[in-house]
Amino acid sequence: MKIGVVIVTYNISLGDSQTLKSLLKVFNSFRSSLFELYVYDNSVKYQTLSEKAPFSNLQYYHDPNNGGLCAAYNYALNKCKDKSINWLLLLDQDSLISESFLNNLELAANQYLNNNDVVAILPHIISNNVHISPSIRKIGGIRKEIPSEEYGFINSPILGINSGTTLKTDFMQSLGGFNTDFKLDMLDYWYFSMINKHNKKIFLLKDIMLHNLSVLDYNSLSVERYKNIIKAESLFFAKYTSTLNNILYRIRLLARLIKQLFKVNNKRFSIITTRYLISIHNS
Repeated sequence: MKIGVVIVTYNISLGDSQTLKSLLKVFNSFRSSLFELYVYDNSVKYQTLSEKAPFSNLQYYHDPNNGGLCAAYNYALNKCKDKSINWLLLLDQDSLISESFLNNLELAANQYLNNNDVVAILPHIISNNVHISPSIRKIGGIRKEIPSEEYGFINSPILGINSGTTLKTDFMQSLGGFNTDFKLDMLDYWYFSMINKHNKKIFLLKDIMLHNLSVLDYNSLSVERYKNIIKAESLFFAKYTSTLNNILYRIRLLARLIKQLFKVNNKRFSIITTRYLISIHNS
């Protein structure tokens, strides 16, 4: 049993990636033969890893065209297929990896390796003292938090974020890989919806992973990134969910617009939301 690990970086020095630093530190005392690490760098310039990795199976791939998360995940998935690697752990550049998480991930990955019903393993994710993942998915994209003390199998449709998610590679290959409709945003919504659609199971670890999710705050969210988010949202709910879910998404988008008008200083966000509401209404 082996686990592939893909870390996706963008416009950051590899030496400054919290994910890479914490992972390499843990690997000094961890059985490195279990993992194969892929660093997929979407930065403009090619980089070299200044710190020598404590294992030889680290591969660096530079994509100056910035293919986003989808390109990175499909690159790693194809590598896993070529090497018959069973699981793929997805990581952003700013997560904090603990040895406890890797130990428990190994145990769960071994336990459910031959169980075709279990296709994903998740930790709890905390960002800025807020529990952000996983959650129970309700209609219209509404989410209900899963308390951090819960673990094991949750008997409800689950939604998580990309970083920290470990997916069974043969299941993702059966879907044709990661969906290229979603270069960056809503890709996690898509594959979690596929897991739920195919009645597969997700195992939730006890571990808590710290992660910096910048899209939680309008002050740190760029207007261009918000354009990409709302475009991907609209596509997902229109193409991959029911009519009822799509209608409820429009209602939530209207509620978001009201919040942006009264609580967000940069009114470009509300202008973008208004344009999408009008375009959805006219479509």
